Amino acid sequence: MSIARKTLDALRNILFKACTANILQKRDENHLTFLQRSILTYLNMRESASMIELSRVVCISKPAMTRVIDVLERKKMVRRETSLDDRRSYRIVLTVTGKRIVSTLDTVPLAAMERLLKLCTESERRLIVQGLDIFLKKLEMLKP
Repeated sequence: MSIARKTLDALRNILFKACTANILQKRDENHLTFLQRSILTYLNMRESASMIELSRVVCISKPAMTRVIDVLERKKMVRRETSLDDRRSYRIVLTVTGKRIVSTLDTVPLAAMERLLKLCTESERRLIVQGLDIFLKKLEMLKP
């Protein structure tokens, strides 16, 4: 088995097991999906984002992103603002409610992650973080 196959299989297993361990929740107590939480978290790291930017970040089509944003807007977590650069387009921003929700999104996953990391030695924890940092840096190099 190639190292590429082993790595891909390991990533899939991590994803599936992280979901069952509540590190990556499919749906949370706010009835938000993983995709919705990812969008809110991304917006929390920025002042705003375009629909195209959000679509690229979470790898879904613009029409699908429009539907997701419609749901988050109905829940009063985001709002559309006319872009200052192009009045035909919109920027998506978090509302006060959205910011409040984002501040609590990681409560359950963080607790699960802390339980997991307590099973590891200090050197294992450092290795995990170092390995993930390296992996993320290499992923950044693959951006189109």
